[in-house]
Amino acid sequence: MLPIDAAARELEISVPTLKRWRRLGCPCVPGRRGRGHAALYDVAAIRAWRAAHGREALALELGTVLPGMLAEAVFDAWRELEGPTKREKAGPMALALYACATAALDHLRAENASVPQFRAPFPEHFEYLRKIAAG
Repeated sequence: MLPIDAAARELEISVPTLKRWRRLGCPCVPGRRGRGHAALYDVAAIRAWRAAHGREALALELGTVLPGMLAEAVFDAWRELEGPTKREKAGPMALALYACATAALDHLRAENASVPQFRAPFPEHFEYLRKIAAG
């Protein structure tokens, strides 16, 4: 357990950054009021907290961009198809996209409950495949 200045040095960050992290939920042992009773910080616990916090943020970021990326990739694959059954394959490809996006988002939601569901408004390419399949 270290005082804030020593913990910040150990973590190679500034004291204001460590104070900001504390407001965001960084683990520490709060001190009492008065001189010599400052909060103490466990560097290993802070590193673990940061690693977990980073995974949550990454899960949320992926959850917001992944459906569109998958939709674009599936649409590009559909565009490469040739032949008389191309229109018939739009429906199954849209269904596969929906299943993949839903499974990926469910997995990310286990890390961060804020990851959105795959629902309307759907990515443009997904809607396009659905319309083609509907005729």
